[in-house]
Amino acid sequence: MKEIGELGLQAESPLLDRICGPDQFRKEGLRQKLAAIRAEQAGPSASPLERLAAERLAACWLQVHVAEWYYAHSLTKPKLNEYFHDHLDRSHRRFESMLRTSAQIQRLLKMVVQVNIGAQQVNVAGP
Repeated sequence: MKEIGELGLQAESPLLDRICGPDQFRKEGLRQKLAAIRAEQAGPSASPLERLAAERLAACWLQVHVAEWYYAHSLTKPKLNEYFHDHLDRSHRRFESMLRTSAQIQRLLKMVVQVNIGAQQVNVAGP
């Protein structure tokens, strides 16, 4: 039932269908890879923001690889090749942007604040 409300998982299914075809073994392997990316990126005690960033990062990772697949299959067709090269470039930029955003989120959530008031010093660490 959880999958019904997960639009990200619903969006990845047609991409996996396209590049895997009827090969369920390959499709399941890619699903596990995406789940591993999400888990690694979010970490064990992730905030809701970190979980959202991890979801988006996994989606961008998949989009880059699908774009590479299309690009590789268009090498002998110059007009298509140019189109898919641009598509790959845009996908790669979105992935890099999401990597930067994810790193910023992690840094901000782990920020340490030091306050000096008179002779007393207070250190406050992030969550």
